[in-house]
Amino acid sequence: MADELANAEIESAWALYVAAEAHGARSEKTDALRRLVASVQSQDRSAQVAFVEWYCRNHLDSRDRGEGEISAGPWMRLPLFREVFVDVLETGRIQSRPNYARWMAQLYALLCRRNGSYLIYEPTREALLAEALDLDPGDDRARAMLVSALLGRVEYVCHELPHGLLCDTGRLIEDADLLQSLLAGTVWHRLSLRGSAALRLVALGDWHDDVVGNVDEYARLRWAIQDSLFPPR
Repeated sequence: MADELANAEIESAWALYVAAEAHGARSEKTDALRRLVASVQSQDRSAQVAFVEWYCRNHLDSRDRGEGEISAGPWMRLPLFREVFVDVLETGRIQSRPNYARWMAQLYALLCRRNGSYLIYEPTREALLAEALDLDPGDDRARAMLVSALLGRVEYVCHELPHGLLCDTGRLIEDADLLQSLLAGTVWHRLSLRGSAALRLVALGDWHDDVVGNVDEYARLRWAIQDSLFPPR
């Protein structure tokens, strides 16, 4: 592994945890999880931060381009996330450390479930991605994830056209403007101009076939746009 854990105790606990997750019985998985959490918590803060950053680099950032929009990573159990990751991630984000807001967006479903029942976490996933881009405009993964989320919402709120629109018209115009801004300077810029113009027309009640067709084309290209925004590997 190119990016190895620097802490031998955590590395050993992690290896046992991964092995138990892959092949162990339920009791073995539970014991290995407890040992890993205890091992990380027994270390100083710098070692805990290093472990969380190592995990995110290797198990979030290293995923394939088409997997930018994810809610968790491999071998991530809720107790591990709650007891080790949440505080480190929230603190890093407050300190405006690079990548932290995006990592939180990638693990957003776990943030919502961190206390057991599902509760919407604030800031929202989209807000976290926007925050990541404000901090680092070159974060193409955050840009791709945000574009994908916005186009996914466009696809949903417009799928009943011409019979009706499933959102507030002001929200649709905001999404159109944000998409156009996010795609400026990319190979999708001209498409975004046409698609965003169509979204504004829909918001104004102009639902004729050509306009709806342009909106449909925009939404259907969600995954192609997301993939193209990642830098070459």
